[in-house]
Amino acid sequence: MPDGGGRRRYGERVARTPSGPAGTGPSRGTVARPGRIRTLGPIAVLAVPLGLGLLAAIVLRLYPCDGTACGEPYLGAWGLVLFAVPTALAVGLPWVSGPINVTLALLSSLAAWVFFGKWASQRATQDVDASWWDFWREVAFYAGGVVIGIVGGLLVMVLVLTFL
Repeated sequence: MPDGGGRRRYGERVARTPSGPAGTGPSRGTVARPGRIRTLGPIAVLAVPLGLGLLAAIVLRLYPCDGTACGEPYLGAWGLVLFAVPTALAVGLPWVSGPINVTLALLSSLAAWVFFGKWASQRATQDVDASWWDFWREVAFYAGGVVIGIVGGLLVMVLVLTFL
């Protein structure tokens, strides 16, 4: 129900008009809840690296290979892992792959993705009518930065290994 000023609060039902089946207001008759985006955004963004990691595992598991023929699926899976764990190159993976390096890469990437989720949720909910679509648009913008950073890091790595 509207408060004394005639305004709705988040989550309240929206009145429907008999003029059409859809009625007025948002779909499903509820007002958007940007507070949920801010709360769940840093956790929801972890679906991106988890999905990429799962896809990399599927590529390695389902692609039949033996010997030197495994280069292509491993290269593709490693590319997916780099996008899921963007700090892997910075800690020396795959050349120095000890338990400390892997732990550092996983923890720093987890922190980076949670930070991206927090930042994206704050930017998306600056609009009162924010939806999860706005949140994922912001995440895509930050993921684009991750892609550019990884490609730049790989280019620097190739140049260093080629000319030094």
